[in-house]
Amino acid sequence: MKREFNWDHIIQYYGHKLHLKKRGNSYIALSPFTNEKKASFVITPDKDIWKDFSSGRGGKGPQSFIKEIEGLENWREVHEFIYKQYGIISDYLLKTDPKIRGRNYLENIRHLSYDTIKYFDLRFNVKKNCISVPLHDENGSSVGFVYRSINHNNEMRYWCKTGTEKGKHLYNLNRVNKFNDIKSIILTEGFFQTFWLYQNGYPNVVSSMGVLRDTGITNEQKKLLIRKSKEGIKIKIFFDGDEAGYKAADVLENYFKKQKVNVENLRCPEGKQPDELDKKTLDELLKSNF
Repeated sequence: MKREFNWDHIIQYYGHKLHLKKRGNSYIALSPFTNEKKASFVITPDKDIWKDFSSGRGGKGPQSFIKEIEGLENWREVHEFIYKQYGIISDYLLKTDPKIRGRNYLENIRHLSYDTIKYFDLRFNVKKNCISVPLHDENGSSVGFVYRSINHNNEMRYWCKTGTEKGKHLYNLNRVNKFNDIKSIILTEGFFQTFWLYQNGYPNVVSSMGVLRDTGITNEQKKLLIRKSKEGIKIKIFFDGDEAGYKAADVLENYFKKQKVNVENLRCPEGKQPDELDKKTLDELLKSNF
């Protein structure tokens, strides 16, 4: 749900600074603009107005108050101040600032935290209007980038930087390899499922990046997981909860069993993807993995 900037934010942030006192439906205080002795500064939220009678300043809406109290020169500075101070992204910024648009997509649409975004080094590419996802091999060496469009009208949602062969790698395996005490690796289909599971307490997650929809994984990726299974690590398949996802997971499970891999086929609830599940549901499905 989109957060809207309102008078409650003003009252909470400036209430102590200005010593605002509630009187009826309004808030009063000494003027922040003059050295008066009798309070003439008034905020009336239900009428969406504020007035400072000693200086003659006033306006409609909390944004106009921000502009005056912070001495900002234009409305862009007001929207930027509100974003930096309160973390609220206005429609104005979404339309005019590509980087803000990218962050809004990650935080408010995909619900990723700042720590998750930083951990995976996700960035917004202004020219391509997309999220750039750095890709590494199992040892941590950079092998390219995969881009995710944030334009829902764009038919090509994902594409790779020239020279990037994502089918040879498992996304996030380089980080998982740094853990010495994991008992299992969770295999998902997509980047955002990896991000979401990590954010909900499962850092032992990798992604095949959706390279093959019929099996969900390439031969090169299979070899990487078989190698991990020989270290005593269980492979947990956690694909999408649709017909294609169930079929691919079943095929892969049977293949791994023939290879003597300790494997478990987790069934995502029908009609859902792993990154659409809340923490309680994830915990019930994944139990103790790390």
